[in-house]
Amino acid sequence: MEIPYVVEPRKDTGLNNSKIAIWLFLASEVMLFGGLFSGYIFLRIFADYPWPERTLPVLPGLINTFVLIGSSVTVVFAWVSLKLRQWRKFQIYMSITIICAALFMVLKGIEYNAKFHHQAIRLDDYTVVEGHAYAQDGSHDKKKPVKNLNITAESIEIDLDRVDDAYYETMGKQYDQAKFILSDDVQIAKDKVLKKGTAISKELLDEAKSYYKNALAHNSNIDIELGRKAWKAMKAKYPEKKYYEIVEGGKTLKEATSAYLKTLKEEQKDNYRVVTPSLTFVPSSGSALITVNPYWGRLSNPRQGAKGTLTLKDETLITGIT
Repeated sequence: MEIPYVVEPRKDTGLNNSKIAIWLFLASEVMLFGGLFSGYIFLRIFADYPWPERTLPVLPGLINTFVLIGSSVTVVFAWVSLKLRQWRKFQIYMSITIICAALFMVLKGIEYNAKFHHQAIRLDDYTVVEGHAYAQDGSHDKKKPVKNLNITAESIEIDLDRVDDAYYETMGKQYDQAKFILSDDVQIAKDKVLKKGTAISKELLDEAKSYYKNALAHNSNIDIELGRKAWKAMKAKYPEKKYYEIVEGGKTLKEATSAYLKTLKEEQKDNYRVVTPSLTFVPSSGSALITVNPYWGRLSNPRQGAKGTLTLKDETLITGIT
């Protein structure tokens, strides 16, 4: 039995079976990956746990994206050259496509090698910490034992934008033992000052973080309203001008609006709230030994006895002697 429209196009659609089949295949791919990407996005947006960051190489994947795009172009050129009986061009384009395929596999090997060495550990409080195994000197030598990172802390700077409960629940035990206290008075609101010498605690950080987030939101709302006001005033003053056209003093409409917005912000400066992005603590005894799992942070100077910093993954900065 002969199957119709294998080569000849249908009169009603102008398409043959092969083209329709390819379109159906592409539609199924869109449905498949659309569901996967949507699931990933919703999992990440609504995750109630720290999302793993910077644990796998990004550059090979980025390069592979452009390699795939380039190879898809060259393979089409090769197909067109073959149809036009341009054999030499076909050889060139197909060779480039094969080279792209080989490069793609090499980069995938780099990615998968990183994934094979990627590890995750579950702490006693069920926190999952992910990362790569490093030796004490920061190398990837598997024969060297992976040891904890130690630093005699002189100060700890906690980033309120990144501080994470899971990190603090474990690190807080060491902070409490060393009796870390605020290094100076810190104003977190117009009527709220954290006194120097206040002991570090989760409640203190939560309070400071709440004030910080609220201040950011409040100031952002003011900026938005002033931005609208400035743009509306400038458009009313120069209704026929585009944002890139010169309006006054050699400035474009956009530049004039920015200057006016700066003036409005200066007038409203008393309405802005205090923004305190971080808190600095010092040990009450002058220094304290802090020990962390190597998956949790990185030392700026791993040499023993050297001045350096230990940066945790939530951007907590511990300064001291390694």
